[in-house]
This record gives sequence, structure tokens and C-alpha cells, in this order.
Amino acid sequence: MTAWAIRSCLYGATFTLLAGRVLRADSDGYACVGAGFIAIEFRAFNTPGITQPHVLRVARFDGVGGPRWAGEVGLEDFQTHTLACGARTIMIEGIGERARGLVSYTIHVDSAGAPRVGTHANDPQYVFRQLPPGPMNLGNWAEPGVIQLPSRGTYPRFQLRITRVTHRTSASALRHEMKTVLEEIDASGVARATLVINEGSFVETGGTTFDVRRLTTR
Repeated sequence: MTAWAIRSCLYGATFTLLAGRVLRADSDGYACVGAGFIAIEFRAFNTPGITQPHVLRVARFDGVGGPRWAGEVGLEDFQTHTLACGARTIMIEGIGERARGLVSYTIHVDSAGAPRVGTHANDPQYVFRQLPPGPMNLGNWAEPGVIQLPSRGTYPRFQLRITRVTHRTSASALRHEMKTVLEEIDASGVARATLVINEGSFVETGGTTFDVRRLTTR
């Protein structure tokens, strides 16, 4: 299947599954869910500790190994506008630097969950008009709650737990501490294994919000 055919298929999945989500500019933590894995992107401007401008990390989950990191690939820096997972393929693309235009990657995920870049292209002539709905966010802009991940109906099952703890730091400012955890749930409903996907914070002041540099990314 060509990169353009993959893009067409995954765009359809993105519109169907993620319609109505709001994309926040100049952020990261966007994610998608594939067959037994989660792909999430991080950018160096907002995530201390990564060694490349932009990375896509893959977390694997199954009943044998539980939740764990499976690997990452480096990307050029761009603002993500599409991130969609197939069974073994990931499409990620968005707006790059002025001379780069539309930046696109297809990434293949092997049976162990390890990612590798399949194709990488850019289109400096691309005209950005109406943007598609933004990807799911598991970073600082995630919505608190529990997201059940695809299951075959047997245990263990897996879910994402997103929490927000808010502290008032001044009369006009709130600090929101965010955490996203991948949990393995047994038949009694207990989380028997966990993996921290993201941990960070953002500040809200006078009706304006902005990211604080992520505290940790594991």
C-alpha cells in the first residue's frame, strides 16, 4: 500500500474516531491507539530529556508482558495535525518550518511494538486550509477520565487513566498537574501493572493557559 493510500485510510479513521477534538497549537502529547500499542509524540521545546527535536514513542500492552515502552523514532520538528494508527502502521503529519510545508511520516510497528520509519516526505507547496480534527491528547491537554482500550473480552484488560490535580498559586493563577498512566486491570478490577505515559503541568491565569515544561516523561 502506498503512503498516499495509507494516508487516505487513516484520515478516515481519524475523522470517525476523533471528530470534535480540539487541537491546541504549539503543544505535544498527541496520541493514537493501534493493535496492542499506543503511539504518542513529544517535542523537545516542551519535553525535557529527549535528545531529538521531535520523537514518536510506542508503548506496547498485552497479557504476556503488560504495559511497557517498546521504542521510539526521531522526527523533524513540526506541529502535529494528524496522528492515526492502523494495525501495524502509524501516519503522522503536520505543519513544519516555513520551507518545509506539510511534513509526513509513515511508521511501521513490528510484532514486538518497535517502530521504524517507513517513509518521510514534505510538501512545501501544500496549502493549509481547513484542518482536520486534532488527534487525541494524552499530554498536558488530556481530558481527565478513564479510556478503555480495545480488548478481546478476556482479562487482563488495559485502560488509560488521566488525572488532573489543581492548585491555586495566586489570586489569578491555577496550576494543573497532569498525569496519564497505562494500567493493566485484572479480573477483580485492580491495576496490577502500570506505565506512566506522561506527567506534566500547565498554568491557567486570567483566562489564558500555557504549558509549563513537562516535569517527567518516562
